[in-house]
Amino acid sequence: MYKKELDTKLANNTEMRAILLYGEDSFLIGYYGDKIAQKILAKGCEKKQLLFWRI
Repeated sequence: MYKKELDTKLANNTEMRAILLYGEDSFLIGYYGDKIAQKILAKGCEKKQLLFWRI
């Protein structure tokens, strides 16, 4: 989805079952990852994180 749609889902507290963030801008990936994590951890959900680096 595009950034605008993700912002809308976060603003409306839409439940997301799984999230995969990727792209060129590592700042936005980290920003949205933290923002989503704060919302789901507040609900008592677990956070699992996998990182893949391509060289």
